[in-house]
Amino acid sequence: MNEMTGKKGRVTIGIPTRNRCDLVVRSVRSALAQTYDDIEVVVSDNASTDDTARQVDEIGDLRVRLLRQQENLGMIGNFNACLESASGEFFLMLSDDDLLEPEAIERLTEPFHRPPAGLDRGSIGLSWCPCTVVDASNANLWQTDGGPMVEPSLSLVTGLFDGTRGPRFCSILLRTGDARAVGGYKESHGVICDVGNWTNVAVRYEYAVCASRP
Repeated sequence: MNEMTGKKGRVTIGIPTRNRCDLVVRSVRSALAQTYDDIEVVVSDNASTDDTARQVDEIGDLRVRLLRQQENLGMIGNFNACLESASGEFFLMLSDDDLLEPEAIERLTEPFHRPPAGLDRGSIGLSWCPCTVVDASNANLWQTDGGPMVEPSLSLVTGLFDGTRGPRFCSILLRTGDARAVGGYKESHGVICDVGNWTNVAVRYEYAVCASRP
């Protein structure tokens, strides 16, 4: 396997967590419920002192790989642990308090497998979708803004900062090799290290593709 590209077609869903066992189990189960065939779920347990490791182990699915960190790596270090352990061609980072709809990965990978008319997959840097924000009881609060199906990557990046695009942590799929090539998640970007990563990937390509369904 080429470490920069990963196994062709496979999607790695990285889930960093610390001391939130009830939440992370829900998140993992939503990842395992995908209609897309070839996924792995990498859970990086950042030296939790609760029951996280046991509860993730008890899910009992061979697609789940649990990384048990022996010391606290910090938020960004734990993000990078997920990325560095990914074996898939594509990568999505899923927060432990976020959930994926069953068709999320299938829809987000589609532009890479079957590019929109007039595009080739080598011109697409990432795919994304809007999100539905919910409260603790799973009631809908609001939906983030989407974008056109195809747009210049720079338009997506500028749209994020001018408030006309609503990608979130859990709604962006990109090539694993690209996420690594731009330096992973950087301490210098602080709490927006995920934005620093995917925007640096996006501007290396001509286009970004949006799946309209949240």
